[in-house]
Amino acid sequence: MSINPKEIPTGAVRYNTDSNKMEVYIGSTWMEVAVSSPNLNGGTRGMFHGGGSNPGSDVVGYNVIQMINISSQGDSTDFGDLLNPTQYAGACSSRNRSIIFGGQTPSANPQDVIQFTTIASQGNSQDFGNMSEVIASSKSASNNTRAVMGSGYNPSPSFTSKKFLDFITIASTGNANDFGDLARTRVQCFSFGSPTRGIWGGGYYTNNGGAASSPYAGQQIDGLSFITIASTGDAVEYGDLVYTGTNAQIRGAGCSNSTRGLKAGGNSNPYYGEIHSFNIPSLGNGVEFGDLNESREFMGATASAVRGVWAGGNAGPYAGQVSIQYAQIATEGKSVDFGDLSTGVTRYPSGSSNGHGGL
Repeated sequence: MSINPKEIPTGAVRYNTDSNKMEVYIGSTWMEVAVSSPNLNGGTRGMFHGGGSNPGSDVVGYNVIQMINISSQGDSTDFGDLLNPTQYAGACSSRNRSIIFGGQTPSANPQDVIQFTTIASQGNSQDFGNMSEVIASSKSASNNTRAVMGSGYNPSPSFTSKKFLDFITIASTGNANDFGDLARTRVQCFSFGSPTRGIWGGGYYTNNGGAASSPYAGQQIDGLSFITIASTGDAVEYGDLVYTGTNAQIRGAGCSNSTRGLKAGGNSNPYYGEIHSFNIPSLGNGVEFGDLNESREFMGATASAVRGVWAGGNAGPYAGQVSIQYAQIATEGKSVDFGDLSTGVTRYPSGSSNGHGGL
């Protein structure tokens, strides 16, 4: 039974589940409580790093780092710069640091560079160390201590998909160490994780070191692999994706809270617009969750405990996008508009946050 407004005492506080905001009753109406501070008590900070944009070209990259408050809505704002313009990079994070690794420079050369930023502050990234492989389009999972990164490709001298896994201790600096291998090579896949598990899904593999045939016939990967982040060793395969279209497994973007992973988008025709969910503790098959507000491939993704957020991406051949969209992880349904990227059109950004499912 609802409370008559006349019975609500002035100064009463409530949590509005529709807006995800705290509100206080001022005698005639509910007003949002302002929650903003330099130490991020106002909400989880999401980060988007680099990306590319130039219709008809794959070699123009951004060095900009952008940030959002995942608990609110609005356009991204400037955080700082990467060491160099980078697209196809990977990213992960602890509560304090965002880690950016690999990717391609504007000259289309892959790199093995690992760099980091301090999430609570703003400024340019700093050098962390190097990966064991020169790699682009690598994916990762992390908890508050360790990051595990792997998969991806080296485009030169021939396009070769990879199955290696590296790990780093996020609070330190230095070169990555060998963790193990994925069960098969993967490129343009997605990943997410919990505090204990990292999961890689979808993507495709190349034959004999050469590029996949179009439309990746016989080379798409329907399954997933998982690791235990605190240990080392090879990944274990399990489960299947929700397969509902040609190339739907490829170029999707993943994020999660501690129990549910979401994969959105992909390289279908037209570009894939579905969101699929995965129960991380049970390691089962994917199930349908809802739809993107705007169909995309090559998006950047990040999350808080409540929301999954996707930014940028392609909506057509080299048709980069500015929009950011989000979904409530605990429910099912269609994503809604969050705002826009401040750089404008961005393809292939990478995402991280200080409140994702691994923390």
